[in-house]
Amino acid sequence: MKLGVKIAVVAGLALTACMAEDDATQADDAAEEVTDEPDVSEVSQEVVAPPHTVYVNFGGGTFTDCDACSLSASNRSWVVGTVFKKSSITLGAAFAGLPARRASIMSYLRHVYYKYNVQFVESRPASGNYTMVVVTPETIRDDLSGYSPIDCGNASRMDIAFVWNAKTSDPLYPDQLAKLVAHELGHSFGLEHVVGNAADLMLAGGRDAAHTFSTSTLLEANRCEPGNPRQDGHARLVAGLGHQTAAPPAPTGPFGGPVSWNQVWLNWSAPSSQIVAGYIVRRNGVVVSWQPNPVGPGFVDANLPESN
Repeated sequence: MKLGVKIAVVAGLALTACMAEDDATQADDAAEEVTDEPDVSEVSQEVVAPPHTVYVNFGGGTFTDCDACSLSASNRSWVVGTVFKKSSITLGAAFAGLPARRASIMSYLRHVYYKYNVQFVESRPASGNYTMVVVTPETIRDDLSGYSPIDCGNASRMDIAFVWNAKTSDPLYPDQLAKLVAHELGHSFGLEHVVGNAADLMLAGGRDAAHTFSTSTLLEANRCEPGNPRQDGHARLVAGLGHQTAAPPAPTGPFGGPVSWNQVWLNWSAPSSQIVAGYIVRRNGVVVSWQPNPVGPGFVDANLPESN
């Protein structure tokens, strides 16, 4: 195929990302054009609870001690007195002037908690209950990097978690920091420390390989399920937060280009590659390729027939 033809083909491509929970209409339309495309599940129409909000506070502030309370809206927590040994503490802003650093942490949190009915915001909610995690460059304690109450069943929904030593000069950040934030939030949702499973984000200690919430052996006696030596992290999060039921936002900015006579590269923007169930490539309205579970947000499709 000549180069000019390849360019013409690419110019006629339309990239549609099929969402894991997209509506049935798109699936029906696609089925009319090709019969062996993967099914796209329908979005549940049942009435569901609104998502629990997590305010990721990169801006710092002053936090005060209180008696057995954890109140995100008023910056009061028993952690200040019991763990930090202070009546109040003022914490500085993290990654000021570095929006990409903050964005990468937010993206990771949305990625790792995408199964659950929770939303992450950078601005303090004006009303309602919300969990807050404070990310600061200050060193609060040398023997810890973060702390959060273990709130069994996410009963409070107003907890404050703290993560410190968020230094811009540390080469491990923000990747390791994002895992630490996800870990401390896990405590606020009712998860405890585990051992022996390197993939579990609730692992006590190094979490280089951690990427999920799974079933693992607990480090200490079970606070939330007395007598059970193991923790099913996923089940606890479902119990405390609920399943994610809303359709995820559609990918934006799809575009592509030629690689060879039977290859095109595709790119798009989406909150998480795990949310994208697949894509369909059409030429002049005719499906020429589809790919389930792409490794996004970028993919090279090498399966286009020569005639296309």
